[in-house]
Amino acid sequence: MASAYKRGNRWWIHYRDAHGQRRTEASTARTKKDAMLLAADLEHQAARQRRGLEPIPPADGGGTLGELLNWWLETYAKPRTSHDRDRYTIRRHFLTDPIAALKLVDVTSGVSSGSSSARPRLTARRH
Repeated sequence: MASAYKRGNRWWIHYRDAHGQRRTEASTARTKKDAMLLAADLEHQAARQRRGLEPIPPADGGGTLGELLNWWLETYAKPRTSHDRDRYTIRRHFLTDPIAALKLVDVTSGVSSGSSSARPRLTARRH
């Protein structure tokens, strides 16, 4: 059964995930009622996943960033004229970096490794 408790200034929630394991997470809820509703919603979604009504996310997080980039190169980039350049860029800047070993669920906008000056800029240039 889902539950919530306060530790410091944060509400923490307990619930069972789609694999039947107990999970504890910090929530953004401001009240106990909101935290309980969030925990109940997560547990309800997990129950639907266990019954096959919703897809269950892979236990390994869907693989690593490096595997995804290699799959993209072989599936989408291969027929493009820029395939060689794409392959070079991805291998040089991402596959040789420790970030390639991260699980997809662990990759967020805050994850970075190495110095930021060595990273390629991914923003569009203004003319």
